Amino acid sequence: MNEDLILLDESMQDLEWFQKNSNELAVEYEGQIVAIKNKRIMANAKNSQMLLEILERNNVDPSTVIIERIPHKGEIIIL
Repeated sequence: MNEDLILLDESMQDLEWFQKNSNELAVEYEGQIVAIKNKRIMANAKNSQMLLEILERNNVDPSTVIIERIPHKGEIIIL
């Protein structure tokens, strides 16, 4: 249980880091999907399948990273 709380706290910190740095990250990773861990980009790819393959090659469990899509400039996302 304690490990789950630690992972949750780390994930929240990574998500906050992503949100605070989204404008800067958009310049480098526009239109890509990124995996975030420990307040840094662990991997990036054009689609989720490629990203999962990269994570697998690097022995990174996808459940331990934040995965976000960085939209293209001017793209409108409707939630």
